This record gives sequence, C-alpha cells and structure tokens, in this order.
Amino acid sequence: MKKSYRIAALALAALIFALTFAAGCGGDTPASDETTAIADVTAETESAETDRSQIPDDLPDDLDFGGEEFTIHVRGDQNSYAEFYSEQTGDIIDDAIYNRNRAVEERLNVKISVYKGKGWEAYNDELKNIRNTIQAGDDAWDVISGWSARIPIVANEGVFRNLYDIPHINFDREWWVQTLREELTVGGKLYFVTGDITLTLLQAAYSIFFNKAMAENYSIPDMYKTVIDGLWTIDKMRETASLVKEDLNGDNVFDENDLYGLVITGINNADCFMQSSGIRMIKKDENGYPELDIEYEKLDVLVGKVYTLMYETDGVLSYNSEGGVYTENQNKMFKSGRALMIPSDLDRARGGFKDMEDDYGIIPYPKYDENQDRYLTRIQDALALMCIPITNPKTELAGAMLEAMAAESYRFVTPQYYEIAMKVKYSRDDISSQMLDTIRSGANLNFASIYNESIGYPWFVMRDLMNKKSKDFASWHAKNESKIIKALEKCVAAFEELG
Repeated sequence: MKKSYRIAALALAALIFALTFAAGCGGDTPASDETTAIADVTAETESAETDRSQIPDDLPDDLDFGGEEFTIHVRGDQNSYAEFYSEQTGDIIDDAIYNRNRAVEERLNVKISVYKGKGWEAYNDELKNIRNTIQAGDDAWDVISGWSARIPIVANEGVFRNLYDIPHINFDREWWVQTLREELTVGGKLYFVTGDITLTLLQAAYSIFFNKAMAENYSIPDMYKTVIDGLWTIDKMRETASLVKEDLNGDNVFDENDLYGLVITGINNADCFMQSSGIRMIKKDENGYPELDIEYEKLDVLVGKVYTLMYETDGVLSYNSEGGVYTENQNKMFKSGRALMIPSDLDRARGGFKDMEDDYGIIPYPKYDENQDRYLTRIQDALALMCIPITNPKTELAGAMLEAMAAESYRFVTPQYYEIAMKVKYSRDDISSQMLDTIRSGANLNFASIYNESIGYPWFVMRDLMNKKSKDFASWHAKNESKIIKALEKCVAAFEELG
C-alpha cells in the first residue's frame, strides 16, 4: 500500500510541477481544449489522491549531522532576510518559516543561523565581501542566497561549487524550478538553483492588478473571461486602457491628478513584456555553452507594441522612470480608484492593497498575440538564487539542508503564502485564485535575464528604449550587439576555464 501511494504521489508531483513551474517560449499554437482538460485532471487528481503536505522527499531517514551549525548568507533586504529567518509572531508567513526551520533542524540535527549581508542598494559591496571571503579560503557560510540580479557576476570566477556534484539534491523534484536548471547549466555545470525554498519566487512575480468597480463603471468586458479565452494580449490591453480617461479637476491638463485606464512605469513594468512575450536571446552550442541568438524581428515588433501602448494610447499615463514619486503615484492612483490597471509584483497584494476600498482583481501580463499558447510571467530580479561556496567542505550537509528546506517549504510554506495569504486573505474573489495559478505556472526564467549584467545587459533593451521614449530597436541593436557579443564571449571563456 505504501509503495502504491508513493508512486501515485510522485506521479502527481510531476504533473503539478510541470503545470506549476514550467516556463517556455510562446509558441504558434493557440490555447486548446487539451490545456483545459489537463488542468481539470490535475485538480481532480490532487483532490482525490493527496495534497502537497503529504508528498515525501528522497532524503535518507537516518541523516544526523550531530548538532552542526548551518549558516546561510542572505541579502539584507527585508523579504530576502525574512524568508530564511522569522520568529513566531502570529503572522501566517512568519510562523510557517519559523516552523519550517525548526522542523528541518530537528529532522537533521542541525542549528540554522543566518548571516545578514548588505541590501540591494549596496550589493556590489556585498559581492566583494563574498568574493574576498571565499577567495581567502574562509568557509564562513555553508550556503548563499544571492540576489539574482548580481550574484551571477561571480559565478564564472570559481567561487561556487557545481551543484551536480552535491549529494542529496534531487533536481527532478517539484520544489526546484526545472526550467532554471536547464537555462543555467553551462558546459554541464550548474551553480544556482531556486524554487520553493525562497518565497521571492512568488513575491517577485509580476501581474496586472485591475479595479473591478472601475471596470464595471466603464463597461469593460469581463477581464477574467478575456484571459481565460486566450484573448488577453498587448493589443487588447491597449484597447482596454483607451476606454478609460477623465480630466477630474477640469484643468485641461492630464497628469497624476486625473483618471486613466493604465498607469505604467518604464523600468520593471516595461521589462515584463520581454518574458510575457516569450522573447529568446540565447541558445546553447553543441558543448552546452550560451551564444547570442536574438529573435530580431519579433523583438522589433514587440518594442513597437509596447511603445504604442505606453506613449501613443489615450487613457495611459506612462512614467519613463520608476521608483520614488513615480511608483508612489502609481500606487496612490490605483488605491484611490483613479487607475483601472497597473502592473505590479504579487507581493503588493499583501503589503500595498489589502486595505483598498474598491475590490480589485489580478490577471497575468498580456501575451504577445493570440497565437502565443500560454501566459508567461516575469519573475523580477528580486529572486533569490541558492549557491554553495567552493570553500564549504561539508557538501553532504549543504545538499541535505537545501533539499530538506526546499521540500518542507513546498509542503508547508508555499501553501501558506500562495493559497492562504494570497488566495484567501489578500485576494478579493475566487477567480483571482485561478488567475494566480496561471501567473505562477507561467514563470519564465532564462539565461539572458539571469546573466544579464554579465553579458552586456541585453535583457534591458525594453527599459532602455522606453526610458528614452524610443521605439528604434534597430539603432539600439546596431549600437549594442558587438558589446553584448564581446561580454558574452568573455563570460563563456571564463566558464570554459573552470573546466
């Protein structure tokens, strides 16, 4: 009986993972009834067979590390720190992380400690600290939870272990993001992994928030149905935004004091269209090393679509920058009912809009066009990537801890955040839960976006152009192609030297 249960659980796990974490390019086949059928079967199977809290991992039952201290280096920003260290506060997320840590400590007979490094604004200094500490031979940290925007910069310097050599990590299990493993394996070696072990995978997922009362007042067609029917595209977003615009104070000047169909910024909000449209920039050669392969024609069209949306659409207020007053205005306008739509990471549902008077909905970023077979999601570079310093001699402990923490997070932390904090406590309607499933299942992580800063910043093409209010992709490409090729070749050469 136990054997048959395990087979069923593992089969279910594989199916759930394939739907939950798979990320790929938009194809040429429209969404079909088969997709709906698979989703229905998944829901029925999950209900009938088991739930994720019952899915076992593959770690040996007799692992005992004799009270060893296990130190995790984390970025100093609050979310990055709190996902590995929390006290019992009564908050469902804090308590879930606290309970996960205690459960893993007891199971493996270890003591978890957290080293809090500098936050994102000073992370270049923290990279120097990481590099210098490891190169000095100091095994200060067992594992590093690195900032995905910067930590790859040092990956080809020989400071991290090849994770394929680490015992106990089962990369085929559902708590690890499979597509990231495939994208970041370079020359047969893997230095980073991510998954349920880090909440930033969910917190940093970008989506579109919309005001349901405004949608009704302006007779906007059912936005949920538009998504479900596969019709939510960049062109449809533009059409929807154009239906909403009012000069509230009657001064004949349209600014942040008025009302719009969409308020959008030109940095992270603009970047998201790259992933949501399934843009590819890199392919692997016969030896598994990356080389430049930009989808030129598709990207040229995409730049034009985003430019038209942001700067040529009546009903859209666009800021060509981001942060500070721009993001503050975006938030205020949405909360006060003066913006039908804004792009945002999912965590804003918990921290920014939970006390909003109007009901709001959450839907995925729009597709490139109706031929794209699924909705895809940008995970903003607040994402944490897990790696092991080359100076850490306790590889069995490191592998067991990563696997145990990821599995325990999959079973108990992610459901608390995603299904309770997001779906029930912070989302305002049941169908938003279905939309969140769509957003999460479309997580699109790739080499170009993760190694962006190491290979000449090709993934910032959209923010570069929108920030300058330009749609001249041809000029951008002509100016940057040689720089990107040179940076990529340098990056690859350093990887090749590692053997």
